[in-house]
Amino acid sequence: MFEALPLVRVYLVFNDADEDFPADCSLLFEKQAPRYLDMECLAMIAMVLAEQLAGNDNPDMAMLA
Repeated sequence: MFEALPLVRVYLVFNDADEDFPADCSLLFEKQAPRYLDMECLAMIAMVLAEQLAGNDNPDMAMLA
C-alpha cells in the first residue's frame, strides 16, 4: 500500500510468474478515490508511481514526484 496523498491510497497487487502465466502487476485505488481527484489525476498518480517502482529515470516525471 502506498499513500499517494492523505486521502488517496494506492494498492499494488503482484502475481509472480508460473508455468502457465507471466508475472503481472496491478495498481488499484480505493473505491472513494474519485471523490477527491478526477480520473485523469488518478491516472497520473498511477503512472508516476509505476515509473518510480520500475526505476525509470525520466526527467519529465521527476518534477511530478
